[in-house]
Amino acid sequence: MVVAKYLPCTPLVVLLAFIIYVWVKRREVKSFRRLVLGSLLALAVPSSLGLFGIETNLGKITLIDVGVMFVAMTFGPAIGALSGAGAGLAFLTGSPYLIPVVVVARSLEGLLTGWMSRNGKGFSALILGGVSGGLVATAVMVAFYYWSGGICAALRLTSTVLTEVTTGILLGTALSGSIRKRYSGLEETI
Repeated sequence: MVVAKYLPCTPLVVLLAFIIYVWVKRREVKSFRRLVLGSLLALAVPSSLGLFGIETNLGKITLIDVGVMFVAMTFGPAIGALSGAGAGLAFLTGSPYLIPVVVVARSLEGLLTGWMSRNGKGFSALILGGVSGGLVATAVMVAFYYWSGGICAALRLTSTVLTEVTTGILLGTALSGSIRKRYSGLEETI
């Protein structure tokens, strides 16, 4: 299959879109250092957390969502969307056929989580952002599993995705809340 050969390139497409977005918005960038730090964290944190997981009967439960939500809540929607590419990098070694759906789901999750977290104040905005981003990521993943394997596959893997998202909301919010409290202004990168 020709498409399968190009699946590992999906994170590069997101990275290219992010670079174009930053180039267009370059006059609005408030801190280039924060932008670089956030971009590196967006690629490194979800991809490294995705390498470790707990094998269950229903699939592998990873900490990818913790990284995506932490980066999105801390640095905002643009860098949160880039963390979807970092999440996709974790699947290069294990399940490369999942890379496109993981990149799309986690990029939307990071974008929505970062946007909702930035537009509100305090801890409740972080929770609301995490829940809304997590629901979108869960819907995309369950739709993919339904499309590729039917209703049984979708129902079987829903609990795995919901476990990852719930863990991401709890740990990502705690990490981001403590970082934002200590270092104010991080979320105002772009």
